[in-house]
Amino acid sequence: MDAQQLAKRLLTDDPSRVAKAVAKLMRWPRVTLGKHGIFRYDKKTKTFELSAYRLDKDTQAKVVDACDEAIEKWEKEEATNYRSRFYAVIQRAEGRCEACGIPGNVRPIDVDHIIPRTHAIRGKVKLSNGDRVPVDDVRNLQALCMRCNRGKRDTSTVDRPDTALADAAARAVPAS
Repeated sequence: MDAQQLAKRLLTDDPSRVAKAVAKLMRWPRVTLGKHGIFRYDKKTKTFELSAYRLDKDTQAKVVDACDEAIEKWEKEEATNYRSRFYAVIQRAEGRCEACGIPGNVRPIDVDHIIPRTHAIRGKVKLSNGDRVPVDDVRNLQALCMRCNRGKRDTSTVDRPDTALADAAARAVPAS
């Protein structure tokens, strides 16, 4: 097994990554590629049927390559957005855990979703102030050390202690 195969295996074993990939597929490729007749989605059976089966093998390969390129480009743009948002959250916390205050040079800092992704409805969550925001919005992210993040798990929707900090950060960092 090479590194790419191992990475794919690890990613597919992570239910949250699989759910994210499914959500990504249903938002963009399903709509766009269906509109152009590349494939058909059957809502009843929740399956895809590739329309390119009527094409010769070379044309099928070109269609698949074009799809792969478009998805790869989209993923790179998304990854850049995530990295900049996550960096902003760690910078806002001044490199410290927003729950216990331990610095990142003592214990690694994770970026945590205050309201977990598993609680999102159509990609949005409701914050304690009543605002509905995208699950990855900076207002729903906090910097936690590994211990605090692992202790919180995905069952808690408790905000970090300093909500004024979150409100100030939301005004300072534009949501995307």
